[in-house]
Amino acid sequence: PNWLTVSGVAAGLALHAWFGGLAGLGQAGLGLGLALLIHLPLFALRALGGGDVKLMAAIGALAGPKDFVVIFVFNALLGGALALAVV
Repeated sequence: PNWLTVSGVAAGLALHAWFGGLAGLGQAGLGLGLALLIHLPLFALRALGGGDVKLMAAIGALAGPKDFVVIFVFNALLGGALALAVV
């Protein structure tokens, strides 16, 4: 639901700002931007839904850019393994 993903983005921005000041807020913004940069083209290609993009944006804001890259790689690997198992 939108309330969950929007509140996740807001929580990520607020927590990073609270604990890291403007530098923390910048890290949350970079994580959010990186998540959108990766997932919006996939949404445009209809490989992902809008909810997936919003969820990954919230995760990006909560995790920051460095940790988001790790999360994205594991997500891709586990998704690929699951796809092979289904086939």
